[in-house]
Amino acid sequence: MTRAEFLDRVAELMEMGQGSLTGDETLEALGWDSLCALSFIVLADEEFQLRVTGSQMRSARSVQDLLEMVNDRISV
Repeated sequence: MTRAEFLDRVAELMEMGQGSLTGDETLEALGWDSLCALSFIVLADEEFQLRVTGSQMRSARSVQDLLEMVNDRISV
């Protein structure tokens, strides 16, 4: 998965259009909620075989923070 594809998957979780995220957005400004967090945990598990903890989710403040969680598992 590329960075752009990852951003599109996160946009899909947020019920936004493809290409609408740059990575600089804050999760709060996007209306990120517990359902989005749970969906991201499932995405990380299914797509990247990565276990994301509740602590990691609570510390995430931006889309870039989410990207950094999976950064070593995506291609440029």
